[in-house]
Amino acid sequence: MSERGPLKLYYSPSLNIYFFKMSYGKRYCDDLVDVSKKFRFWVDPRPVISRDLEILSSACCSVFGSDVAYLFERICRDCLTIVNVGNDPVLDHVYEFMVNGELLCTVNYDLKTLSFNIVPGKLGAALLYSRDACNIVISDERLRSFSGYRVSIGNCRYFVAVTRDGRLCGVALRTEKGFVPIKIWSPAYPEEVLSSLDRVRRTYRELYEFNREYIEFLVEKVRRAVKWLECEEGRRGVVGFSGGKDSLLTLHLLEEVNSDPLVIYVHIPYADTEVTRDFVYRVCSRLGFSLEVVEYSLDRLLNYLEILGIPVRGFRWCTPLWKLAPMFKLIKERYSLDKIVSYTGSRRYETFRRSIRPPTYIDSEAGVLSHCIPYNFPKLLEYLYLWYRARTILHPDYYRGFERISCVMCPHRTCLELKMSEMYYGELMNFWKKYMEKIIDVMFFTEKERKIARSRHLWRFFLLHRELQRVTKILSIRYVYPTMSLEELNPFLRTVQRSGKVLTLSIPVRRWNSYSLEVNLRSILKLLVDGRVNEVHFISDEVQGMVNSRGYVVISYRCLDAALNVLKVLVMTMNCGECGHCHLNCDHEAIEMPFTVVPSKCVGCLKCLLVCPIARYYVDMLIYSKLTSLREAKGRMIRLKQLYAEYIKKRDVAPSHTPTH
Repeated sequence: MSERGPLKLYYSPSLNIYFFKMSYGKRYCDDLVDVSKKFRFWVDPRPVISRDLEILSSACCSVFGSDVAYLFERICRDCLTIVNVGNDPVLDHVYEFMVNGELLCTVNYDLKTLSFNIVPGKLGAALLYSRDACNIVISDERLRSFSGYRVSIGNCRYFVAVTRDGRLCGVALRTEKGFVPIKIWSPAYPEEVLSSLDRVRRTYRELYEFNREYIEFLVEKVRRAVKWLECEEGRRGVVGFSGGKDSLLTLHLLEEVNSDPLVIYVHIPYADTEVTRDFVYRVCSRLGFSLEVVEYSLDRLLNYLEILGIPVRGFRWCTPLWKLAPMFKLIKERYSLDKIVSYTGSRRYETFRRSIRPPTYIDSEAGVLSHCIPYNFPKLLEYLYLWYRARTILHPDYYRGFERISCVMCPHRTCLELKMSEMYYGELMNFWKKYMEKIIDVMFFTEKERKIARSRHLWRFFLLHRELQRVTKILSIRYVYPTMSLEELNPFLRTVQRSGKVLTLSIPVRRWNSYSLEVNLRSILKLLVDGRVNEVHFISDEVQGMVNSRGYVVISYRCLDAALNVLKVLVMTMNCGECGHCHLNCDHEAIEMPFTVVPSKCVGCLKCLLVCPIARYYVDMLIYSKLTSLREAKGRMIRLKQLYAEYIKKRDVAPSHTPTH
């Protein structure tokens, strides 16, 4: 499950209003309650939309019947309701509905049945119990012993657990082995819980008004940060606009604080929809911002897919290659990277990593000073700001049920969202099926298992052994361990041999230029190099070996890291995809495309080896996993990313008077 987020969500029972900062809430009331702990997932709630109610009704009908579905849906329409959305490999898409400070229910997309399931919360259990619309199990207060049960609905496995004196204490599931507790809470009488429905009905407009002062405080923070970055530091603001709510909020906040950023939209063929392109044009036209649209090359996209395969969880290489590289290339041509600030839509409440990262930081992919504009905005205030202050509409996909705007086949989408991609953008999804099939074919044994894996989009978990193990266990199918799949998808990897301190392998050859190899090895790694027409030999105190025009490599080494650096130079030179990351990150302008070093300018800092996505994938992920393990390979990539971030900070430390955000 997701780690608990840093957001504290305070609720006032007397006002029937949620607050996002205790100090502001106390100006209106004295009865604030922290309801964050009632959520199961990362706490970052949003308003309920009509699509949520359809999902709630669907789940209720299949489990409890249409009467309960109507009751739950009517309560959500009539009362102030928020929903927390999370995802999990097994539960997939999860919604938690909270009504007037009480958890109504949890709804999840069941990967086994490809349908919605529902588990009552304390409020939902009280409603079912009071209307005699549920099964009941008599239990002790902690659901450790059961003394009896009553069945009201024959096909429902859920039981509301009550103590002998009629107090609610949880929800249990009846299995072949008996009752299994799935939710436990402090016992309460049903009428105590149902009293939450008697509170004064509020609207989202009122919720916005009660939190307006806190929103003003957040806007003022943005104003101070932008003034410091643009006026005092003299930087030009640049925004990479995706069409999502976070980048949309970023643009509206910048417009409110009188910034005039350059907006860049990178359109990826077969990945971005025309709906997104139209939305981007409409927003920028409305706000009066300059918009640059970069059309990504289909040939280059196909080239990367041939080399790296479809992006998966654990290695989403698409962002640096497809989005960041062309964006920063445009910026470098027009300005200078040290003269701009990249405004991003990252929020601290989205993930654990983002919660510990400061709002102003050096981007670890391109070495650019970046600042998170909506850093302290919870998702609920984000929606309310856009609805009632900016008076704008969101991307149409949000109203369809998507939780994020991304590429149609994004591996971080849930199975439910990928199913919706197939529904709304079937033509685009068909383009990606052959790449998904390539993974499915090598990971699963029988056609029946492949069909199940295909329908659940299990290609997403290609590198995540633990998650894949959990999902396949639920679905009762087998799979090939990921490291074996890596070898199947990358035939050259099967040739990797290590005998003592000698490494032998074959790597793909897309460009053979012995001169470039000589120059690159000599300049970056300070090796002694002897180049011939079809072979290149190299030697130093730590490593020696050769590579020929067929990609056959032999390396004798004292230090494995030195050998891996040689492999990176070979891979980068012979398989350069011309993404430009190395060129953008070189402080001395010592790199030309395709990857060739200018010897007179190169200082041998190894920075280009740290940022090349292809070299990181082939060497730091694939080859390192073959020599050690997949887990250690992923750890190595994280360490190298941290090393690069530290290198950038030493070179270009942000001024110490960064404003508190």
